[in-house]
Amino acid sequence: MNSAASFSEKVTAILANQTAQWVILLIASFLVLFANARQAQLTGGDAVLYAKEARLIAETGEYATLRFGQELNHHGPLLFWLTALAIKILGPTPFAATLFSRLFGMGCIILTGILGSHLFGKNTAWFAALALATCYTFVRNSATLRMDSGLTFGVLLAMLGYFRAEKSWGPPVFFAGIGLAVLAKSVPGFLPLFLAPLHAIFAGRFHLPWKKPARRWLYWSPLVLLPLLWWGYLVSQY
Repeated sequence: MNSAASFSEKVTAILANQTAQWVILLIASFLVLFANARQAQLTGGDAVLYAKEARLIAETGEYATLRFGQELNHHGPLLFWLTALAIKILGPTPFAATLFSRLFGMGCIILTGILGSHLFGKNTAWFAALALATCYTFVRNSATLRMDSGLTFGVLLAMLGYFRAEKSWGPPVFFAGIGLAVLAKSVPGFLPLFLAPLHAIFAGRFHLPWKKPARRWLYWSPLVLLPLLWWGYLVSQY
């Protein structure tokens, strides 16, 4: 009985440790997102269409021309490029087709924890990450070939850069996140460009562009040109 009680106390002590809690959550999230990843089949609809496009890119090497039949692809190219790379390495399997969508989903859970810890504390962050990892819609969209997890990852990355503005890496991470989100999905990726100034106004830390605190952000703003160049290319093709 004493050994059983001692073991129970040790387990309770481990589970009470915040580092252990995070490790358990991340392992469980990984298992949920990658469960049966090699055996799972793509469901019908957009996922199959996207997978065919990515496989075509992998086979032809034409990364600059994304078409659905005769129709130009108006989505971001990032997930198609990454999936084509995975297909080249792993072969044309459902696992390769969904790999980066799942990885972006895992990244969303991690960023939710990091952002939550900074804004509300570690306990709240843990429950927020748990809520995301157990959300059926999030898991379903991340475990197939869709762009939602890539978009969400980019937006969360941008907001992390904004809320850690005191760090030297804050501004470049902010604009890099926006670029990633736009290339992953399209126009919704620009959402942080509206959220950040709005929050700054209400928080009383908004600065005009010619002020010194704002200039360090403007220096990194050309990173947004990358996704804009892609959409400019699409316009020229139309």
